[in-house]
Amino acid sequence: MKKRILLIIIALFSFGFYGYLNAQQVKQPKTGSTKKQMKRLNKIENQKLKDQEKAEKDLMKKHKKLQDKSTRKMMKKSDKKSKRMKKGKRSESFWRKLFTKK
Repeated sequence: MKKRILLIIIALFSFGFYGYLNAQQVKQPKTGSTKKQMKRLNKIENQKLKDQEKAEKDLMKKHKKLQDKSTRKMMKKSDKKSKRMKKGKRSESFWRKLFTKK
């Protein structure tokens, strides 16, 4: 009789312990093939980059809007000059150098 009770108690504990162990397993969602997963991850990454670029542009617009008119003109002039330098062109055009007073 005591052996039977002892076996029942051990069986109940083992079933409870099995449920506890089973709860620890991580269930992976079925998402399809790896190509689809990579495609989805690339799409998410591209979307994050676009959002980041948009936020950066908005911040620059807000910063320019806060400046007074003369500062905005100076910023515009320096932006044009830096873009020309990046392209490998001269900092000032030939005509501007020719007709400005020295």
